[in-house]
Amino acid sequence: MNFRRTSSGLSNQHLFLNVDTIVFVEGSTSYSKDDVYNGKFTTDSFDIKFWHELFSIFLKKKKVQFRAIGSKSTLKSIAEDIEKGEITNVYVAMDRDFDILNFRHIQTKGVLYTYGYSWENDVWQPEVVQDVFGTIYIGILPGEVAERIFTLYKQFVNDINIAVYADAFLSRFNRSFIPRDKHMRCIKFERDSEPTANIDTIQNLLEKIRFSKEEIQDFGSRYTIDPFSDCYGHLLSDFCYFLISYFLKKVSKSPSMSKDCVISIGIDKFINRLTKRQIPTLNTHYKNYFSSL
Repeated sequence: MNFRRTSSGLSNQHLFLNVDTIVFVEGSTSYSKDDVYNGKFTTDSFDIKFWHELFSIFLKKKKVQFRAIGSKSTLKSIAEDIEKGEITNVYVAMDRDFDILNFRHIQTKGVLYTYGYSWENDVWQPEVVQDVFGTIYIGILPGEVAERIFTLYKQFVNDINIAVYADAFLSRFNRSFIPRDKHMRCIKFERDSEPTANIDTIQNLLEKIRFSKEEIQDFGSRYTIDPFSDCYGHLLSDFCYFLISYFLKKVSKSPSMSKDCVISIGIDKFINRLTKRQIPTLNTHYKNYFSSL
């Protein structure tokens, strides 16, 4: 069913769907605001899985329908309509990106942000990486493997520190340091070798920008940029996938798993830890958001 392209039409859609609220999220196909107001959306995205699980924990009594509309700019435009009171019975849930750093953060009831740069940053805690591998691995997870996963994870975060600083710094000029369409260049994942940050690629990228390394480091320190929570989410997620895949090949007879399967398990393991309050910072973050709805 399509609705007229009006704010009242969007506000009233929940009545036709027998739900309390419609929740718009990122992921999948990107739609314009006109498309969204005319009822276009998709239902298959990891963003929906992530936010659905959070709503199940923190707002379980409310009936909602999730709609993935892809475009962050469209989501922000809808969020602005919520802020102005032009639409009701609608929520927007989206990645934080560098919105707080760049004063683009919309603070109003019904607009939710991830704690980290994206939901991938929230999900891929080092303990979650270990949990995912332990679930796929046939047998009891060897202690030395769990320890090595943790070590490589921490080393990766440390090695991309300057890249994340530069990414945050350049966001002030509506630019990116980590290539959004070729971010895997920043990962070295050669056959039969442990995945690591591609330090050479990062150095080459640094040489191409007109700002000094000292300027970037000073900025990152001054604004307390975190190489884990502020990292481009797809980069962190892909590294974790390569990390899990590497150890599956090295110590396990289990067949390789698709990235989608690994990510789906990762979300489940994250939610399990969040439910048990094993990630207190994120638990507080989301509890505060949902308590206002």
